Amino acid sequence: MKLTKMSLVAALLVGLSAQALEVGEFSGDARLYYGTADMDPNDLFHKDGAMGNAAVGVDVGLKFSDSVVGNFGITYLTTMGLENSLVSSVWAAGLKDQVWLDEANLAFSIVDKTSMVVGRQYLDTPLVFSETWNIVSNAFDAAVLVDQHLPSTTLVGAWIGRKWDNSEPVDAKFGGTFTTFGKSGAYAVGAVTTLIPTVELELWYYGISSIATAFWAQAESEFSGLTLGAQFASLSPKTGDDTTAFAGKIGYGVEDSFNVAVAFSQVSEDGTLNVQNSAGLAGFGQSPLYTEAWWNFGYVGAPDTTSYSILGETGLGRYDLGIYFTSANNDAGDMMDLTVTAGSSIGAFDYALAYIMTDADNQNGGDAYNTLQAYLTYNF
Repeated sequence: MKLTKMSLVAALLVGLSAQALEVGEFSGDARLYYGTADMDPNDLFHKDGAMGNAAVGVDVGLKFSDSVVGNFGITYLTTMGLENSLVSSVWAAGLKDQVWLDEANLAFSIVDKTSMVVGRQYLDTPLVFSETWNIVSNAFDAAVLVDQHLPSTTLVGAWIGRKWDNSEPVDAKFGGTFTTFGKSGAYAVGAVTTLIPTVELELWYYGISSIATAFWAQAESEFSGLTLGAQFASLSPKTGDDTTAFAGKIGYGVEDSFNVAVAFSQVSEDGTLNVQNSAGLAGFGQSPLYTEAWWNFGYVGAPDTTSYSILGETGLGRYDLGIYFTSANNDAGDMMDLTVTAGSSIGAFDYALAYIMTDADNQNGGDAYNTLQAYLTYNF
């Protein structure tokens, strides 16, 4: 199911505190994901229109000294033979069993309020991030520096040498097939500050070798249950026209009760690049814009696109319920994604179901179709 990503800054600080207190303790989970769609010519639950995967992941933190912590994670992916009877494709990798080295990094406390993580790791910045919708997330080989010397401000600098790429599945790959961001890699510098009372402001600049430079700004405020947010993005490719985008949202929620929000986004008409995760799949990477669909990625961030979204989340007894609607419109074609989710837990066992109705001009001959997904996770 869709997982909430921990911010890059928060993950780094946790890595130097909480994980150091769990030296030698293993954690992980076992997952089974299944999805089926009635896209023509298949019916729901037909093998040719279904996909499935199983995965087992283990993580461990090792404390080498008071200022150095190691974080390691590995995932085993398998179809369990489902492709022979129940599914025809998988969520990640390929039909062959695989082993991925998800994390292998060292977190250093350089001086007070300054820390660094070097090695294979998950990232969460607006335009370069690990996507968590899949059964396994994409990692990076990177070096990340975080400094908190300025009042109410966190500064981040990151160099990314390689990104995960699943285009060429093999028998065993330690962390996926990795591709470089050009000869010089990619870098990002950012600032997250709350110097303005009740407002969290983020500013990011990216240089992606041989592809583009990019700027991202985001401001969010929350008071008395009301949430306001604004986003601006500018992408300048090495060749082609610049892409700009802006988005806004307004929401209201009561903790442990319900949450509702509406959002709007507009991407410039003549841009060359999509406003999306630069490390995501081409044309299918998630967009950081507020209007991003629950399942149908690659639309709201496309040039000349106007998008709207509505979401509602609540608890009903032991169940968490959600409804998500996104409409994306441009001259190349329109898309509508309506998703309803329900999930709960029994001890260490999490389970969730999702129903998705998709109506897109460039899918299924322009006819609407239904998708059902099931997510089973056992945490240990």
